Amino acid sequence: MPALALVSFTIHPTAGSEAGVGWAFLTAALELQPSATVHLVFDARDEQAVRLGLERLPGAERVVVHAVPVPAPVLRRYGDRRTRQSYLAWLPGARRRLRAIGRAERLTVAHQVTFASGVLPPAMSRGVADRIVWGPLSVPASASGGAGRVALLGRTAVGIASAVAARNLRVADLLVVNNDHTLAFAEEHGRAVAVEPNIVVERQPGSADRDERLLVLAGHLVERKRPWLAISALRDPRLAEHRLAVLGDGPLRPMLERLAVTEGVADRVRFHGAVDRSTALEVMSGARLLVHPSSREGSPWVVGEAAACGLAAVVMPGSGAEATVRLCDNGGVVAPEGPDEAAALAAGVVEALEHPIPGASDRFSAGRLPGLLAAWYAPDR
Repeated sequence: MPALALVSFTIHPTAGSEAGVGWAFLTAALELQPSATVHLVFDARDEQAVRLGLERLPGAERVVVHAVPVPAPVLRRYGDRRTRQSYLAWLPGARRRLRAIGRAERLTVAHQVTFASGVLPPAMSRGVADRIVWGPLSVPASASGGAGRVALLGRTAVGIASAVAARNLRVADLLVVNNDHTLAFAEEHGRAVAVEPNIVVERQPGSADRDERLLVLAGHLVERKRPWLAISALRDPRLAEHRLAVLGDGPLRPMLERLAVTEGVADRVRFHGAVDRSTALEVMSGARLLVHPSSREGSPWVVGEAAACGLAAVVMPGSGAEATVRLCDNGGVVAPEGPDEAAALAAGVVEALEHPIPGASDRFSAGRLPGLLAAWYAPDR
């Protein structure tokens, strides 16, 4: 009987982000190969959720659960968060388990789907399976923020991370990458590559009350996300009738509230604070456009969610979000290059507003995954 291994450090049947992606890939693997045994290697903290989810999953009798624990001292230090430190502590145990599986039976494929970073070593090693697939993943494109010594340290860190990633990527027969920068990086190092963001979100019901003057900014209010650009962009006279809904919270919120006053747009910016996913989707479904000025992304989940709600997105050049906008194919725009980033973002918004309102998209639905896996797992790819 054929067997494959799926490695997903974090996995959960009802979560979003990487944990939900892991579950979507497990479901797709069972659908793709209805007679195959699937060895699932994951962080033991998710074991209860995984076992409960398997009770309702078709084909679950073919899943062999391998719950690998994070060492207790690391859990005490970092708590329940899925941090890079906890992943690295979990990694030796996962590697031992995967090698033991490979010795016990022939694995046609070993595929690691999370964490989505080429800078972190994979659990897989050469020879553990006939074919090794890794991703979707990304490598850092650039450092963001700071100047002088801070900027120099950032560039040095990115250089070191790139060297580490180049070594890590050698293990895979196929790399699945999130964005254009990682595509170029992988091809530069001679790797076989497929491009597909690690986004799984279903089409959302449309809204009969879409506000064509409402823009949405969604995410944690931190420096990397550069939310101040969206507020400053409202100064553009062409956007004088538009309003901005800010979904999310974070340390920059007080500064952003002051900025809205300084820029003279406070009456057109509403800070919703941290909201649950259903509320965020409801707000997006009633808006016109997502504004996403983040400086760097692997693949922005929120852009996929916006597309599922019928919103195009405006993103920044060089951020890593360009591939996601391109794959949405719904009238989204990459803002132009320019020294004044707020003005560039505003120009991108104006351009996107000229495009027709897109319909809700199923581009990133889970239904696409079995077909992708069939291509990725083919031995002659």
